[in-house]
Amino acid sequence: PFTITSATEEDVPSLARISNASFRLDRNTQLKYGEKGPDAFGESMIGAYQHWVNQPKDKCVLLKATDDETGEILGSICWGFRGYDQSQPQAPQEDQPRPTENPDEKDPIKRLESYTTADLQYWMRLLMPPGTRCMYIISVSVAPEHQGTGVGKALIGWGTSKADQDGVFVWVHASEAGSHIFKTRGFEEIGRLEVDLESSDFF
Repeated sequence: PFTITSATEEDVPSLARISNASFRLDRNTQLKYGEKGPDAFGESMIGAYQHWVNQPKDKCVLLKATDDETGEILGSICWGFRGYDQSQPQAPQEDQPRPTENPDEKDPIKRLESYTTADLQYWMRLLMPPGTRCMYIISVSVAPEHQGTGVGKALIGWGTSKADQDGVFVWVHASEAGSHIFKTRGFEEIGRLEVDLESSDFF
């Protein structure tokens, strides 16, 4: 058995290690961080976790799943909230087309990074225009040895249950490796970014 509670700053190193391990087989992540060392992705996540854990609760909430017997952290999720803070005015956004690859960037890894980041920003503009009230998954990871035990489903279920109570929709910009779990939780695919990583044109 495990319990889902709010994460703290003291949890950040453990969360980063879990994130590093859980994305070790994700092709997109490994292409971006593989040459920087086996722990590079986890190290890059430390700042993100520290930022999320200190955000107001109407912006995002960082949760952890902890084993009730051992106290071990099994996984985490960061849920973002849009439109929950009504005191912050939202500037109108101009419609922009979905991004394409930047042929002027010669470094293939930087080109991949900019391409995937631009795609995320595209979906954020499309799904969360001014006045939208919704929830979205910023990050989720489960330690490999605890995947398939219901931890990920419970972390996702915390947010989908809250969204149902609040009457809002939820969405996620999923990785290739993690997309299957969202389908099991009722998410529907509305778009896909396809990059031929084996193509000589890309690399």
